[in-house]
Amino acid sequence: MLDTGCVEWLGFSTCEAVQFQDWMPIWMQNELVTIRIFNVTSTDQNDLSIFQTAELSPIVAERMNSDRGTSAQMGAINIKRRVTYSHNLESSRFNDVIRTGSSGYTFKGAGSPWTTTTLGQLLGFSSGAALYLDIHSKQNRDATMSSPSPVNKMLHTRSLYYYLSGSADYRRCSFDDDCGSQCTWTSRCDPLGSGNSGLLLPSATFLYNWKSMLELGHWPIPAWHYPNWCLKGSSDGACWREDPEIIIFDPEISSRAFFANTGDGTTEKFPDLDIQLWKHVRYARREEGCLTVSFGSQGKDCGVPAGYAFVADGLFVSSPLSSKDGASLRSEIHSEKTTGLRFHYLNVYQISRRMKLKENGDTFVPLFWVQEQPTVFKVNEVLQFSALKGYPGEMLTLMLINFFLYMCLFGLTCALFFYGMSCVDFIRAQDAAYKEKYPQYF
Repeated sequence: MLDTGCVEWLGFSTCEAVQFQDWMPIWMQNELVTIRIFNVTSTDQNDLSIFQTAELSPIVAERMNSDRGTSAQMGAINIKRRVTYSHNLESSRFNDVIRTGSSGYTFKGAGSPWTTTTLGQLLGFSSGAALYLDIHSKQNRDATMSSPSPVNKMLHTRSLYYYLSGSADYRRCSFDDDCGSQCTWTSRCDPLGSGNSGLLLPSATFLYNWKSMLELGHWPIPAWHYPNWCLKGSSDGACWREDPEIIIFDPEISSRAFFANTGDGTTEKFPDLDIQLWKHVRYARREEGCLTVSFGSQGKDCGVPAGYAFVADGLFVSSPLSSKDGASLRSEIHSEKTTGLRFHYLNVYQISRRMKLKENGDTFVPLFWVQEQPTVFKVNEVLQFSALKGYPGEMLTLMLINFFLYMCLFGLTCALFFYGMSCVDFIRAQDAAYKEKYPQYF
C-alpha cells in the first residue's frame, strides 16, 4: 500500500503482491556456461615475456538456479539462489596438466614464473593452488537489488533492478589501497561501486512514442526518460543521444562495464518482438590519480593497457579475442523495446594475470575466458509480449475508425436534435394553412 507503483501491468508486478509469479522464472533462469582454459605450451628461456598459449577444448556446463527463500521488502528484492552445475567433462580429464602463470612472481625473482596444476583443481573437483570456476560444489548466492518504483523520480535508472549488495561485497575495498579494513566511503577510500543488473533497461518506451497520437490515454510514470537511452537516428525520431550508455554490474567477477544502445536489433529466438541491442563498449577502470595529483593512492588501472580492468589482486578482466579472425568478442543484451525486459543476452569475459616478465612493462598472461548465455526463455503466454509489436498501430487504427463513426453518429444526432427542437413540420403546416386562408397578392 505504501508503494503506488505496486500494480500488475502485462502480468508483471512491481511488488510482492503476486508472490513473484512472473519474475521468479526470470531471476532464476538457467545459463549455459562455456569455459575455455589457456595452457602455456612453450616459453623462451632467454626472454620470459615470450611464450605461447593454446586453448583447451571448451568445457560446457549448465548453471542451474533454484530459489532458496527469495523475499521482498519496501524498495528492494532479496534474491537467494542455490547454484548447481551439470557438465560434459569426462573424469579422465581431471588429471590433465595445465601450465599457467604463477601468482606473485617478480622480474628476475626466485623460482619459475610458470606453475603447473590440473584441470580438476582449476574447476573445483580437487583442492589446489588455483581455482578458476567451481563447477563441482553447490553454492549459495545472495544479492539485493532495488525494486522498480516508477514513481520515484530520484532513483532514475537505479529503479531498474540496481545491485545494492551481493555475496562478494567483501572484495569492494580491494579496488582502492586507501580503504584498509573498513570498507566505507571516505575522502580517500572509494570502494567499488555497483550497477544495473541488465534485467531491465531504460530504453523502455512504455508506448510513450505513441503518446502524441493517443494523448488522452492512461500513461505510467517511469523514473527515466526513454529518449535519453535510445540511439539517435533509429526508427524512433524522439531519440536524441548518439552515445546512450549504462553501467552493467557483473557480481560473478565484480566488474562494471559500459553498455551502449546500438539501435533496433533482431533475435532468432524471439522474431515477433521489437528488440533493441545493447553492446559492451568498455570496462569501467579505476584511474584516479593517474594523470592528476591525488592525495591518495593511484587507481588500480594506472599504467594498465586500456583493454584491461582490475578485478582482483594481480587479475584483470578484458574482452576475449575470436580464434577465427582475432576480433574482440563483446557481450550483448537484447531487450524488448516497450517494457525494457531482457529476453536474450551473451556475456563474455577473459581473465588474465598481470606478471612482471620483462624489465620495462608488464605482461598479461591469459588464464581463461567464459561465455554465458541463457537457456530457452519460456515466456508465460498470458503476458503476450509479441502483441506489443503491433499494439500501438492497431489501437490508433481502431481509434480513427471509432472516431469517424462517432463523428457520423454525432452529426446525425445533432441534426435530429435541432430538427426536433425547431418544430419544422409544425411551422411548415402553419405556413401552408396561412397561405391558403390568406392569399398573398402582388
